[in-house]
Amino acid sequence: MARFGWLAGAVVATAAAALWLWATSMPLGLPGEWTWPRLPADAQSGWNILLAGMAAGLYLVFIILGSQRLANPRLRHREAAAWLTGLAVASLGWLWSVQETAPSAGQLAKTPFILYYPSSSGYFYKARYESPRIGPFLAGYEDLMRQGDVLHVGTHPPGLFVVFHGLTAMVQRWPMLGDAAWFLAPMSVREATAVVMDNTRMSGHPLSPADAQVLWLAMLLAMTLTAATVAPLYGLLRLQLPRDAAFSGAALWPAVPAAAVFLPKSDAAFPFLSALLAWLVLTAWRRESRIRAALAGGVLFVGLFCSLAFLPVALWLSLVVGSDAVRRMRSQESQTGRVLLWVACGMAGFLVPVLLLAIACDLPLHRIWWWNYRNHAGFYAEYPRTYWKWLFVNPVELALAAGAPLMTFALAGLRHISRGAQADGIGRLAAWWGVAVWALLWLTGKNSGEAARLWLLFMPGLVWMAAVGASSLFGPSQGDTRWNVRGVWACLLLQLAACVLTVHRVGGFHFEAP
Repeated sequence: MARFGWLAGAVVATAAAALWLWATSMPLGLPGEWTWPRLPADAQSGWNILLAGMAAGLYLVFIILGSQRLANPRLRHREAAAWLTGLAVASLGWLWSVQETAPSAGQLAKTPFILYYPSSSGYFYKARYESPRIGPFLAGYEDLMRQGDVLHVGTHPPGLFVVFHGLTAMVQRWPMLGDAAWFLAPMSVREATAVVMDNTRMSGHPLSPADAQVLWLAMLLAMTLTAATVAPLYGLLRLQLPRDAAFSGAALWPAVPAAAVFLPKSDAAFPFLSALLAWLVLTAWRRESRIRAALAGGVLFVGLFCSLAFLPVALWLSLVVGSDAVRRMRSQESQTGRVLLWVACGMAGFLVPVLLLAIACDLPLHRIWWWNYRNHAGFYAEYPRTYWKWLFVNPVELALAAGAPLMTFALAGLRHISRGAQADGIGRLAAWWGVAVWALLWLTGKNSGEAARLWLLFMPGLVWMAAVGASSLFGPSQGDTRWNVRGVWACLLLQLAACVLTVHRVGGFHFEAP
């Protein structure tokens, strides 16, 4: 009966979240400090939710068909890879659909408003208009950090600026690339871009057609990486689940409401890097692969080149591997020298690009990271937060952002693992060290406000736990392993409903849509 208790709990939690969002005007956050806006409901809302529901149905059917096919033990690796590729494409289609059926402020039309104006991000604006030459920009980046900006610019390493430098250069060098991308832009994006062009026509930096193509390319890149997160997630789930359950579990990711709400911001793309880093580290450690360890170091560099938010991810993985290394060496499963060599390979993968940038671009990343940390600490001095109130608000915000069904089944998965039901010790370590690192962030108040966005790169871990929990609650029964994956399907059905009701009601940005 416990299994149906968890399912009933997920249904009740989903209904409660929907009622809170749609039937009340209770603030989403703390008034006077930070709140998320509600998107307006109108006469078309019901029809749009129905359209999104139809897209969700198609997505669910694809996942069921793929899972049934992957359950075949004689399935070739090529076909399995094809299904995983199809999952990434279907995820992209779902993210597109759930946004385009939302009210205008939640549609893809938000792209030019969020990416062009400095108040929303500032990376494109500085890279395109204020520092268009990447060499001098990188050489002077430390001086820019010394200015003490506590918002987007001063709290980030140069990675996101480099992305916009690269996209701008690509569109200028290959105009057909920009034209091809713009061909895919829906009417909502074209109309919103026309509004921004009109508003900036008399400014010092009017939005040009080529610049609009750069912004749309950035959205496509972010959305593609968000959808592609299913690939490393599938790899993580395969550490504990069979192929069909891992496939269905990975399909939960694009149904995380925050992934769609916060596009086109880079926060929605960061989970791809965090999941890829986790998969590389855990599989490299399992197989004692030095090549994968070096690749993991490279991925960590890419993450930290973009945001210090990857530091807690690095801490989590270090604790997982470190505690398992102690166990291995005590039981003489691994020699100390082999463990140290593995660690050295990972460090080399991280430090080599750091040193190359220091030599080639005069970019002292170690000092820049220090300035980023100092500037971030200054944010709360300039924008005070009430610590004890956010201790209560942040877990609720996390539940809404991740989805009530996902949170419920993640708790079930954590309970299942804590009982020792999973044979894989790494999975148990990953779960509990993940809880510990999240608790550290929560209790220190480092993310008081905007936790729904800032904690996005940790949400693949919730998907991992939810997939384990859902598959454990529903099987197997009398040798029928289909019950395992059916539990994940039930979770996915509820999660898709929660995603639609959240994305169509909650805005991730404060701006007036046309």
